[in-house]
Amino acid sequence: MNEPNRSVTVDQVNWSSILLITRLPRALALSLAPNRIIMGFVLVVVLMATGTMWDAIFGSPVGPNGLGSAPAGERLVEETLRPILRNRNLVSAEQAEKMSAGEALSPVAVRRAIEQTFRARTAEERADVRLEVDGARMMIRTVEPSGVFNAASRAVVDHTRDLLRAAVRLECGLVLSHVVEMLRIPGLLFEHHLGFAIVFGVWALLVLLIGGAAMSRAAACQFAVERYIPWTEALTFALRRWIAIVGAPGLPLAGLAIGAVALALGGLLLAVPGLNLVGAVLYGLALLGSAIAACLLLLTLIAGALFVPAVAVESADAPDALARAFSFVRNRPLHWVVYGAASFVQGVFGLLVVALVAAVAVGFAAWGAGLIVSSPAIDAMGRNASITQILPPDELWSLTGTHRMTGGLIGLWRTAAAGLVAGWVLSYFWCVTTVLYFLMRKATDDQDLEEIWQPGLIEGTMAPGRAQAGEVGEVS
Repeated sequence: MNEPNRSVTVDQVNWSSILLITRLPRALALSLAPNRIIMGFVLVVVLMATGTMWDAIFGSPVGPNGLGSAPAGERLVEETLRPILRNRNLVSAEQAEKMSAGEALSPVAVRRAIEQTFRARTAEERADVRLEVDGARMMIRTVEPSGVFNAASRAVVDHTRDLLRAAVRLECGLVLSHVVEMLRIPGLLFEHHLGFAIVFGVWALLVLLIGGAAMSRAAACQFAVERYIPWTEALTFALRRWIAIVGAPGLPLAGLAIGAVALALGGLLLAVPGLNLVGAVLYGLALLGSAIAACLLLLTLIAGALFVPAVAVESADAPDALARAFSFVRNRPLHWVVYGAASFVQGVFGLLVVALVAAVAVGFAAWGAGLIVSSPAIDAMGRNASITQILPPDELWSLTGTHRMTGGLIGLWRTAAAGLVAGWVLSYFWCVTTVLYFLMRKATDDQDLEEIWQPGLIEGTMAPGRAQAGEVGEVS
């Protein structure tokens, strides 16, 4: 018997459970936690320090046109630097004579000579030749080589600056083009500087994965159960789970490397008369293996952002983290695309806000410090800050005496402000990917957003188990 129609009264709708995307802005709030920004800043400092050491050891093999360009030839260098040496407004006669006696001119040495000559002049003389000196320094840059790390970091900074300019003007196409250009940097490094790409790339990946896992764990505990864990506990968790953290992206990369070696060995058959026919017959297997490798690579690139959060949220091992990430993206591709696009837009907005705060802080500090009396160090290194110019200008060379030391310290603090912006970028990436993991898990498995692995549960599951002695975050 059919029941009669009955009216139902709905008091309220839990839109956050129905529209999971409304939880995404929480990632922006999580990324602004001071401890996570400082952790990101520390990661940036570590990479900058080790990258600078690499350039100091291995020299400057990159040409003036950036990654992929060769250093300028000796003849071009001579033709560019000789006229500068002959100009007495730029280089003193004593320094020019000493450098001309050498076998080859160095752009670094000529630039240093120009700067020393400029600082030795009186204030009135410096004002008269300043434009000429700036022009000469720009000419030197057209033939001056740089280290691989310096060129790569400069490319990232330049594209980020252009991305912010495009975002302010709401030029979405340019924003995406600069993102694509930044994604091309690793490819250029592998193509032109393989040793740096492998050695420094592995080191950078290790640093970012361990540090990112610590930030991801802290964000996951705060997002799921509002538990604020100290950075020491988060870092200890990451260090104890480092095999799973590194193994998650390492397994597909190792599989691709093994496949490449197998193809190379199989290719030897094609070079041996007689056996080349066997190699040609088996070439179909090579194509099949390559197709599988292509699918694995594509899936890794698409779902790779979820590998570390899978370990941070579930305490999963590497194979389980891979399986979860691949399953979520494969079963809910539209969710992943929409969430990813929303995360990117939100991230650009957040970067604009953070860069604006840093620029206002730098500008206000310079304005306040020079309110009563002007300082050459402040004028050279502290002013003209903007959203796209947080790093200090290259003006330290023009200062003399204690003003030079003062300007160096001001530039260091201003560089730290830019480093905190970069630290926020890392913080946001790991926070938003952690929130995305929760949302994709909910959309795929209908698992509650509040569920997170805690000490006492079986690793990789939410099932109760015997707590392990000394486990990270054990609640007394």
